[in-house]
Amino acid sequence: MDDATIDRFLADNPDIVEIDAVFPDLSGRLRGKRLPRAEAAALSGGRLRIPQAIMALTTPGECLDADGRGISDGDPDGAGVMVPGSVTRLPWTARPTAQVLMRMVWGDGDPLGHDPRNVLDRVLARLRASGLRPVTAFEVEFHVIDRKRGPDGSPVLPPLFRDVPAWSRSHGTPVLDTLDPFFETVRRYAEAMGLRLGGVTSETGIGQFELNLHHGDDPARSADEVLLLRQILWNAARSHDLDVTFMAKPFADQPGNGLHLHLSMVDGAGRNLFAAEGGETLLRHAIGGIRALMPDCLALHAPHHNAYRRFVPGNFVPINRSWGFDNRSVAFRVPGGDPSARRIEHRVAGGDAHPHLVMASVLASVLHGIEGRIDPGPPSTGNANLLADPAVPTDLPAALAVLAGSAALREALGPSLVDVFVDVRAREYRRLLSFYSPVEYEWYL
Repeated sequence: MDDATIDRFLADNPDIVEIDAVFPDLSGRLRGKRLPRAEAAALSGGRLRIPQAIMALTTPGECLDADGRGISDGDPDGAGVMVPGSVTRLPWTARPTAQVLMRMVWGDGDPLGHDPRNVLDRVLARLRASGLRPVTAFEVEFHVIDRKRGPDGSPVLPPLFRDVPAWSRSHGTPVLDTLDPFFETVRRYAEAMGLRLGGVTSETGIGQFELNLHHGDDPARSADEVLLLRQILWNAARSHDLDVTFMAKPFADQPGNGLHLHLSMVDGAGRNLFAAEGGETLLRHAIGGIRALMPDCLALHAPHHNAYRRFVPGNFVPINRSWGFDNRSVAFRVPGGDPSARRIEHRVAGGDAHPHLVMASVLASVLHGIEGRIDPGPPSTGNANLLADPAVPTDLPAALAVLAGSAALREALGPSLVDVFVDVRAREYRRLLSFYSPVEYEWYL
């Protein structure tokens, strides 16, 4: 986005008084600056300065000096570069406000290696060099909860769910009727921000829903749309005195939230290579790659301690590296339907994973499989979600150790991303363990 683009937007929106310049950090939180309209020129040409340490904060926003960022290095500035086509109005603000997504670069303009958008750009450049064009879309799962919390801070279901029949929670419509005003606000906000929403489904968990985003040939935009949808859902919920959570496992006795990625590959004419002559071989090699690198990628797909609570056998959540056709018990599903729409559904990531890092790691894995001609083995049939895979880490420290030692991901995503991400998540995990739980007193006092 250049000066002319932001100037055109402001000319078309003369009532805008402020602009939020936001960077998605390593946790997918939007952080940045709010500028008055008169300072819009600072958004162009890398003139917006902001501490680089915002890209190495923990989920709650603490700077723990991960990989020496923010304290040991003297907290230097980075520069912001606007993401083309990302400027939009914020439909929920009292004062007319716009928002533009940014990516971070060094002072000389080189991309900051652990900015998730730059990481995805790095992978996409390798795909383009190989003549591959991904078509992608995410499915976003979340829970609608009350704004109040339980005595221990746990989520509470809104009182309005008391009148919803229990049978309607899995693909039922009564709960959708109950929340119709909320979802109408979501769709209105999405339209104002240029998001194309698909269907909404009531999932198995009480108060759990899935929203589909439309597929497109710009994976970075697909990832952006997840962050924007989360922002939309949060603000729409607040307007109805509700809340939402994308936490991977917010309720111990309910299914968790996933972030499923659908992907196919097309040629220059837009033809689906997975459905073309010889496409099954390409499909198998792609699946072979994501199977091979699933253990390496798991920390990116399940980046928090809570995320590993979601991996429960027999619960349609992957606990192994299985794949299959039209089978939701596997990790990597090839949906049925029209062969021209043949694609892979990657079902591993938790609902609160970073969409840019999920996208980058999955696409890197696909390329790894295609270039290495990796065979995925036979597809699974029946319930494939009962037996654990010893190669798949079962907790965050183990997953971080595998990621830290992954030569394939260091090459594909860059060593800066791997080192900073691992250190941020490890420090955040140790910080989490510093808090005492009631069970600890019950068991050991």
